[in-house]
Amino acid sequence: MPVLVIHNAKGGTGKTTTAVNLAAALAERGEAVRLLDLDPQRSAVISLAGRDDLAFEVREVPAGAGLRDHVLRDGWNVLDCPPGLSPETRVALAAADAYLVPVSPSYHAMLAVAAALEQAREASPRAGLAGILLTMADRTIPSREVGEALRRQFGAHVLRTEIPRSIALEKAHAVHQTIFEYDPDGTAAEAFRELAKEVLKRGK
Repeated sequence: MPVLVIHNAKGGTGKTTTAVNLAAALAERGEAVRLLDLDPQRSAVISLAGRDDLAFEVREVPAGAGLRDHVLRDGWNVLDCPPGLSPETRVALAAADAYLVPVSPSYHAMLAVAAALEQAREASPRAGLAGILLTMADRTIPSREVGEALRRQFGAHVLRTEIPRSIALEKAHAVHQTIFEYDPDGTAAEAFRELAKEVLKRGK
């Protein structure tokens, strides 16, 4: 019953995109997966338009509800949460086996990583760090510099996989699909496949 929380202190770092497509990538590898949306804005549920024809289950967790009746007992639970240490995020982190921190290639987002790690340790000392994931990565100098700075500061905690900045991801979101439905052979889909492999390897 691995419970993996997608967490950052800052919004706009690709949390929901990561949660949705990592859940899809794990399911593509044959894992039983439930995506739990704890965000009051219902970002993950809305992004998939309430679909029930996916290879993984999507479930909204009502505000104030506990997780006991929602977690998948035999499989992966990927939890999408609001930014910061909201009540919903506290509930998620308290139940977490691990947490993944997505960070976009900007100076302010990079600064938020330390805050996210501190928040996670405060809410759940037992949960492990699954990794720090660079999202929206491209070939620009700022993107490369943020990646290098993260690796200097956090070392092996930074995942090898980087999720590229991708129009396909934006279009997939707009038509309520995962990247594996919209562009299964594209670079973003391959990146999420590599992310799933890395998460599974670290979770052993």
